[in-house]
Amino acid sequence: MASYVLIIENVVPLEVLVGARGAVALAAGWHLYVGSARRGLAARLARHRRRAKRCRWHIDYLLVHPGFTLRSVWVAANLPECELSRLMSRLPGMAASAPRFGSSDCRCPSHLWHFSGDLSDLTAIFQSWQLIPDISD
Repeated sequence: MASYVLIIENVVPLEVLVGARGAVALAAGWHLYVGSARRGLAARLARHRRRAKRCRWHIDYLLVHPGFTLRSVWVAANLPECELSRLMSRLPGMAASAPRFGSSDCRCPSHLWHFSGDLSDLTAIFQSWQLIPDISD
């Protein structure tokens, strides 16, 4: 199983309807979503990059919303999804974007994190965790 981090941006605060969960208010800025694929990682990431899709997961509702832009994708071949999310939660400038977002099937407080720091700081951290940028389109 491979894990990944989607870095998405919204330039203004937004309220998004997320399926049965209802309205979720998200601050402006950088949001990092931690996900995984048991198999078919390339297909999962390609799906995340498409704007037109049926919303199946919490993150889909953000990715189809015109106020959000997917900026980059990082892949973690050796870190399980929840461990990656826990590491993310401990970083300075990181706070849960929305409680339980993307983590309804585990005990993590969230899999969507709001980052108030400089994205260039994350590059070195991600590399130290052996994440690699996914540049496929």
